[in-house]
Amino acid sequence: MPDSTIGFIGLGAMGEPMARNASSAGLRVVIYDANPAALERAASWGATVCDSLADLAQRSTHVVTVLPADGHVRDVVGELIAANPVLTILDFSTIGPWTFMECAHTAEEAGGKLLAGALTRGVEAAQAGTLALYLDDVVREDSTAMSVVDAISSSVTFTGGAGTAKTVKLLNNLVVGVNVALIAEVLTVGEKAGIDPAALLGALTQGSSNSFAMRSHFVRHALAGDLGAGKFSTQYMLKDLRLVSELARRSGQSALFGGLATSMYRGTIAIGHGDSYYPAVWYWTNRAAGFAPKGDPS
Repeated sequence: MPDSTIGFIGLGAMGEPMARNASSAGLRVVIYDANPAALERAASWGATVCDSLADLAQRSTHVVTVLPADGHVRDVVGELIAANPVLTILDFSTIGPWTFMECAHTAEEAGGKLLAGALTRGVEAAQAGTLALYLDDVVREDSTAMSVVDAISSSVTFTGGAGTAKTVKLLNNLVVGVNVALIAEVLTVGEKAGIDPAALLGALTQGSSNSFAMRSHFVRHALAGDLGAGKFSTQYMLKDLRLVSELARRSGQSALFGGLATSMYRGTIAIGHGDSYYPAVWYWTNRAAGFAPKGDPS
């Protein structure tokens, strides 16, 4: 590992703290981002700034990617492998496992490797270096990749064969996305029945319906009106639920609750909350019931 260099593409809400934690752990880090201000910040904490994706690929032995959607992963993997055919890429993007397998084949044909991971716990955990990760089993065989994993996470679950980390992440987001939509509906029904949302959440978190989403997304954020941009958005949740629908279709199944939640998040986007933190679905359930919840800025 002494000769290893880790490239990070993108210095967004997740990428920058992950790269910074890797650097703080003593790894040699190089960075590329289209935003000059982000590159200045990275240089201030010791990262080497690259001029382009190709420059980053040529300077790196390993590259970490956290990209918005399947198409971005295809494009970036293709460009990185073209610049450095023996590169190892550790991709944490939430994409379809079928896209991962396609891109892994592209990398392997050129002489490189694409490894699958997935992130959970969000921005605050990325900043603290306490992300929970899902990883394909093969990742544990790459000591440099595992040094990155150690620097950015406090919990790791190995999920099995190639692409399974992507499948597990989609199913995780199905559970959480449906749970958040259901809690929003519960709060709306409760308020219409005369129960204050804070009081209702206080009661529910003491019972068997308690969940991480209830405590974090609603007690901590929604009640405080903290559902603005900068966190995992409604648009991203909708994108992931569509991927779940495709995963189910390819498996010969259907995702009925996922379909219901998809409709609710579409409604949330339609009232102007596409960039809001996705528990803003509560705004939509209350609008549908004929009133706006406290904290709805729209």
